[in-house]
Amino acid sequence: MDGRFDSAGLKLAGYPYVPDQINGSRPALVIRDSGSRLARWTRLAFICAALLSSDFACAEQWLALTLAPDGTWGAAAGDNTDAAMAGAIAQCAKRSPRPPTSINGCGASLRLARDGWGIAEICGTYWLVSVEPTHDEAELSLRAWKLSMKYQHGIALPECRRVVTVGPDGEPAEYQP
Repeated sequence: MDGRFDSAGLKLAGYPYVPDQINGSRPALVIRDSGSRLARWTRLAFICAALLSSDFACAEQWLALTLAPDGTWGAAAGDNTDAAMAGAIAQCAKRSPRPPTSINGCGASLRLARDGWGIAEICGTYWLVSVEPTHDEAELSLRAWKLSMKYQHGIALPECRRVVTVGPDGEPAEYQP
């Protein structure tokens, strides 16, 4: 640089534009003396991007479903993942027959989905939590897991017991297609 520009390529000493390496001396970016117009547009762009990508921009909720090894479960819907997970683990701990000071296993198997359906099953010593956007996808995920255990790992699963089916609101539900 020839001294007219600082290290970031911004104009110094009243030069009206910043040349870049590709265009040579032709203007690449016009900057006014105050730079306030560019700063305002940049600030506006960042604010819009933050609002569009935040959880406030959508009405969707997160569903969290957790299953402890003893069959105790917890489910909660929340505006963000942290609230949903904390609610599910707290509900599981409240349902647990163990004292509150002991380790109860809640949160050991935890799944999340936006506006999803959750299914928890126990197959002998194996336990699975499936949370997917639709009830059919959650059922399909369970079937895929059982087939994977059988054909890929050679494990014959005993009869499975459905612990709970949870709707998008975090409450137990009976699915009616």
